[in-house]
Amino acid sequence: MLKFIAMSQTHSFFPSLGYPKKFNLNYFHSAQEDLIRQLRDKILNVDLFQMLRKNIDHSSSLIILVKTLNNSQESAANASLLVFLVEFVPLLEQISQLLLDKRHLVEELKERRGLQQHNFDEYVTLKLESLSFNLQVHEANGMMRSKAYKAIEHQERVVTLGKLIESLVLEEEFVDLKLDICESLYEKLKANLSI
Repeated sequence: MLKFIAMSQTHSFFPSLGYPKKFNLNYFHSAQEDLIRQLRDKILNVDLFQMLRKNIDHSSSLIILVKTLNNSQESAANASLLVFLVEFVPLLEQISQLLLDKRHLVEELKERRGLQQHNFDEYVTLKLESLSFNLQVHEANGMMRSKAYKAIEHQERVVTLGKLIESLVLEEEFVDLKLDICESLYEKLKANLSI
């Protein structure tokens, strides 16, 4: 028991580091005002989608800001702010994922189109070579068949890649549609917010 009293007396002589000796209500009020200002500056008064397209990593700092603000007294006192914060985090996470999906689709489309062009060029070259005449007819027939088979293989790859590219283009259009819906939801959330 004496040990406990001695410890409590020791702690009373040494105040915790980082905390003011007196409770300062203005500190908390200014901190909340700063969070609201950051919300305006980083989310509400910018083209959010353009900013995220340029730097998708920015979304994690926005989520932290919104979650911090969500836990503040300001959000508890303002119903429209609370609704915005609660609905914005999952929407922002979805937007971020869609933008990442779009980035990957664009990269894959570029790669597939390059591969398709290469195979098409090979197909044309082989087709032209198989149609050219050679002075040695017997040898030319064997070579022409081989080149014709290779040309057919390249043509089949071109068709297959064309179908894959068409599928990727449709997927990209679907992601764009989802992003448009998210942007519309974001604008609605923003319109209902009063701070």
